[in-house]
Order: sequence, then C-alpha cells, then structure tokens
Amino acid sequence: MSKKKILHRDVDVESLKELREKIDDSKVRDRITAVIMEVKGYKRGEMADLLSVHRETVRLWIKRFDESGVDGLWDEERPGRPSKLSKSEKESLREDLKSSPKEFGYESEVWSTKMVLNI
Repeated sequence: MSKKKILHRDVDVESLKELREKIDDSKVRDRITAVIMEVKGYKRGEMADLLSVHRETVRLWIKRFDESGVDGLWDEERPGRPSKLSKSEKESLREDLKSSPKEFGYESEVWSTKMVLNI
C-alpha cells in the first residue's frame, strides 16, 4: 500500500516554520513539525520516535492536515462541564500562580491544590 501524499502542499515549509514559532501550544507545534517532516520525506515511524508519540498519532495528524490544512492541526473544543471561572478569573489565577506561594502568606515554595483554592 503506497503512502498517501499531503494534499495541502500550497503551505510551504518556511511558512509552517514561521507559524510554529508563534504557537504557544506544544501539541500544535508537534503537529506542525510532523507535517514539515512529512513534506521532507521522513518515515512515519521516524517521526513518531522523534516526537515521542505513536505512529498512528502521526498518521492522524497528517490526515487532519490533508483534510483541513493548517486549521486541522488544532483540537476542536471538547464537551464537558462548563468552567466555574470566567476568562478574566482564569487569567487572574494564571498571573497569581506565576508568583511564589510565599507572596500569599504560605510557607511552601510549591503550590498545592488547597492553596490554589484559597487564593
């Protein structure tokens, strides 16, 4: 069985590299890397080893790129219980967690779940 070629070759490697540098999400960066490696002719097994994922995962990433282009490399929102925090509360919490727990009066150097619930 021959390997299916990427259909979205209108995206060149250099633009993929530029995009990868701008992305914070490590999963998406890995997926972009896999597409770049695919274009360069790496075997799926090599790609999987280098990216520390299963070969089937690489195949699915390439398939998603085939079907949807670059947009297919992001995960769709998954269903689940709605967050109890608003976006601004989440951002505030992220900023607080960049600080040491000692700045909030705790003796610990590391945040625990209980401490986070109380800030």
